[in-house]
Amino acid sequence: MKSQKIVKFSSVITMMLVISIFLLGCDLAEPIDEYDDEFNDSEFTDDEFTDDEFLEDDLSFTDRAEPVSLNRCKLADRDDNPTIGLGFPRAETASPSLGAVSIKVLFVDFPDAPARSTTEEILTTVAPSADLFETISYGRITLEFDPVHTWYRMSQPANSYSFAEYDTHLTYIQEALALADPDTDFSTADVVYILASDGINLDASAAFSTGDGEFMIDGVELFAVNTSSEDYTDESVYKIFAHELGHSFGLIDLYEYDNEDDSHRFTGEFDLMGNVWGTAPEMMAYHRWMLNWLDDDQIYCQEESENQILLTPVETAGGLKAVIVPLSESSAVAVESRRALGYDADIYEEGALVYLIDSTFESGTGGIVVYPDLGEDNWEAPLSVGESVTVSGVTIEVLEATDEGDRVSVTVSAP
Repeated sequence: MKSQKIVKFSSVITMMLVISIFLLGCDLAEPIDEYDDEFNDSEFTDDEFTDDEFLEDDLSFTDRAEPVSLNRCKLADRDDNPTIGLGFPRAETASPSLGAVSIKVLFVDFPDAPARSTTEEILTTVAPSADLFETISYGRITLEFDPVHTWYRMSQPANSYSFAEYDTHLTYIQEALALADPDTDFSTADVVYILASDGINLDASAAFSTGDGEFMIDGVELFAVNTSSEDYTDESVYKIFAHELGHSFGLIDLYEYDNEDDSHRFTGEFDLMGNVWGTAPEMMAYHRWMLNWLDDDQIYCQEESENQILLTPVETAGGLKAVIVPLSESSAVAVESRRALGYDADIYEEGALVYLIDSTFESGTGGIVVYPDLGEDNWEAPLSVGESVTVSGVTIEVLEATDEGDRVSVTVSAP
């Protein structure tokens, strides 16, 4: 992140210049530009900021108040779940979110539901999730599928296994792992995915994240084992696969568990962890920051005053991606720019997306809420030029929208 140069004089030099003006009536020489003391020990160097850059009409650094420590915007995890959450750092059991991630893929069928497709055909339906993650991570993660192309026959009929209950889900996973163990090396797997035979319905796809030693195999403990129950003719099945991987990375559900009529009222169309069928499934900037797909200098942490800042679309690499205003150790208001690009190409409404984050909320209860809160019409939430919204004393207004992104005013009211 760049900083504006601040001109300063020592008291001695200042006195000499005043005397010179008085006695000689001469013109002042140009002062030497220096960084303010508060930036001298920072990450910024002279190579990162030049006079030419300073003179540019760069909207991303217009009328900026000084940022506060980014640690104020890295919310503490407060929901008491040891495996998933909205805080920093992510759970110790979370799967790596950078570089090559190895996914061991197993295939199981049932006495009453034998496989109708080949394992290769089934894998093809979920494989596009690799491109999705490479895109939304700006190339920082690569999914490496390691399939075992064998149908393993489970001992019980399909409807004997329920993913809705901890014990039955655990039993299902342990049986599948035991079936595959004799001819499978699990020691290098970051995540294991168990794909059920096509044409069945086992409740719903589910992620099983644990750190209690339930899955000790080949001398290692598996922390993330995901299961599927989808109809593989659904063209969105790879997004469901990706959603469950999001849990393996330590993220919570953003949809509401106990609301069948309007389960997506919190975040609407936005974010894969909310609505996998939405028109804007790319992850929010806050999630990408948690997963280290965004660098610290792409987040602007603002605690007071007013800023006018250009936010580049989250769908593109580079640039400032979000302004986050911390409200407490566990809550913050964030704003980012969304455009009809990448996996958000079908987005209903482009603009500045504002949301409230609260890391005390458990999965499926509203840890992130998009504003303005339009309920089932949350797809209209992004703000256009001239529109504004106030959330917990933070007012965001869109001043300008171009291909570069959204220039927003962020004003923090005094408590």
